[in-house]
Amino acid sequence: MRKGSRTVPIIDGRKQCTKCKAWKPLSEFFTRRQNQFHSACKRCELDHNNAYAKSPAGKAARIAWKKSNPKKAEAYRKRHSAYLRKMRRLDPDKFRNQDLKKIGITLQEKMDQLNQQDNCCAICGSKTPNIKNTWFADHDHKTGKFRGVLCGKCNAVLGYANDSPKILSAAIQYLNKKDNHVN
Repeated sequence: MRKGSRTVPIIDGRKQCTKCKAWKPLSEFFTRRQNQFHSACKRCELDHNNAYAKSPAGKAARIAWKKSNPKKAEAYRKRHSAYLRKMRRLDPDKFRNQDLKKIGITLQEKMDQLNQQDNCCAICGSKTPNIKNTWFADHDHKTGKFRGVLCGKCNAVLGYANDSPKILSAAIQYLNKKDNHVN
């Protein structure tokens, strides 16, 4: 044991986390080497690392590393992108659920809403999703609240109109003008 090191005893396969002070099984600690464990539990270490990554110091360190190691950064980006593509192919529902969490719903809730809409777009009534062969969960961009399930084209229309009833109303008036057709 090094002089001044704080070794937390292991009792009955459990150890006390130095951050949260909870006694946890050894499986809850990262290992350094054989039979050597980090002093903080996995949850506390992950929380600490995530907080640092989001802090100005963490962002600055990441940017500095990318600038000083451009080839490594690009190689990592490519490997990570390939890994995410592979995982998305293997378990697409997991990724869809993660995407939907951002607007506060699950894939099951989206599918329930689509069933309530008679398996068609809430705007045009199309029975096919028409873009990327997937239905889109529409949400209010200001509140984040889920509104319904749309086909790709209707979702794009709302997006390009910035969800503005004024713009959409003006588009309807434009389309309804009798003199608006070129011969």
